[in-house]
Amino acid sequence: MRKPVIKRDPAYVQRLLEEMYNGDGNAFAAIYSVTCRDLYRHAYGRLCDIYRTQDAVTETYIRAVNGKKPSGVPLARWLDGISDSVCDRILKCSGKNDIDSGTPVGKGSGSGGCGDMPDFDRDTEEQMLYIILDIAGMEQNTVPLRDLGIYMDYRRHKSRTMTAVVLALAVLIFAAPLFLIRPEMTMKKTESRDESGRPVYTLRVSSVPEVYSVRAQIDQVQMPVYQEGASLYTVRPTREGTMTVTVTAWNRRTASETVVVGRDDAQMP
Repeated sequence: MRKPVIKRDPAYVQRLLEEMYNGDGNAFAAIYSVTCRDLYRHAYGRLCDIYRTQDAVTETYIRAVNGKKPSGVPLARWLDGISDSVCDRILKCSGKNDIDSGTPVGKGSGSGGCGDMPDFDRDTEEQMLYIILDIAGMEQNTVPLRDLGIYMDYRRHKSRTMTAVVLALAVLIFAAPLFLIRPEMTMKKTESRDESGRPVYTLRVSSVPEVYSVRAQIDQVQMPVYQEGASLYTVRPTREGTMTVTVTAWNRRTASETVVVGRDDAQMP
């Protein structure tokens, strides 16, 4: 049996679950921050495929959020049970079983016969959390995962580092306004044209929180975006239509602007 990575405070976990079921994105993010890597390892041991593993972990959390609150079952065991059900479905749909995937039946505690598990890096962890909260219809977390991890360590260990952690939390409280700041953007058409004669747009972004992503879409199709400098981007649409450019900061606040892209445009609409 897999040894739990974290010994959690049951009362605190129950409070987080209550807040999560009330739609609190930060409460879910706190649970996610201390379970996602272990759950990822568990699912990879069953599926032996990084993309199917990411899908399985995402579906596991969605089922957890939309399901019933666990009663008398440790958090890790509850999530592993959901994960096993999801992995069984994925393997059945793909016509495989645990033996096909390289791991003996009932042993999903690690990479097993799958070889070395790919690194579950911070960017992937953040992106998966963003997707899960979006699918679940919950507000995005306003406290970064790395800071949630610090807080959970404090609650778990109640160690002698309490003073330093409380100080870090105090800094977070004073820095709370940063989580409300939206990025600012200015977009305009340049004199340049791409190979097809379509216009090129420059985008200048001003954001105190670091920029997380810049995306441009026409009819839900992604358009190429190039970063030219610390705050300068170019957008080169490959088709005509109404283009929406969205800037997302690390605090999940967004700014967007919409323009009509025409092959023969001479002025910004």
